[in-house]
Amino acid sequence: MPIRKLLACALLVTLASCEDVFSPRPNTSAVSSVTFGHAAFGGRPAGTYSAMGEVPMENGGFPLGDWAFAYPTGPAPQPLVVEASRTAANGRFDVVTMLLPRGVQAGQTVRFGQMCETLSCAQMSVDFGFHPHVDAPEIACAMRSGELRLTTLSDRRVAGTFSGTAACSGTQSGETQIQRGAFDVALIVPT
Repeated sequence: MPIRKLLACALLVTLASCEDVFSPRPNTSAVSSVTFGHAAFGGRPAGTYSAMGEVPMENGGFPLGDWAFAYPTGPAPQPLVVEASRTAANGRFDVVTMLLPRGVQAGQTVRFGQMCETLSCAQMSVDFGFHPHVDAPEIACAMRSGELRLTTLSDRRVAGTFSGTAACSGTQSGETQIQRGAFDVALIVPT
């Protein structure tokens, strides 16, 4: 199963019951953000992505609005997932999913790779025009190369920077450069 589909399924399952299973650490700022710029590709103009909001804790499905957060895929030192969503102009969502490798530490730089069998590299997808009730986004991009630098990793926050080249397919396709990427998100953990 492609990483994008697997992580999207994990996100929907996680958020459907997140009020009962996950919570921000006490005294954690729930306001989180993921931002980056992208070059033009396949007829789509260059643009910026910015999702900023509090950790979604509502029950019952895909949360509306802008939000971002991180969560572990299991007990430490399991990989971390960073998720972000913003509401697009057409009422759909633009969703970012990043998978940080097992054991990554603050101050460490890891490379992006699409097929990372050893989980030693980071993975990232950007889905433009995603609708929770539709299997595929209008445009699906996967980071093919580049780097992610983890600057903060604590029991409350995960932050870093990223850039690279993503391959996109769908209603508009081609390669795009992801530039000036940054994330600073609340870490939610099992309670």
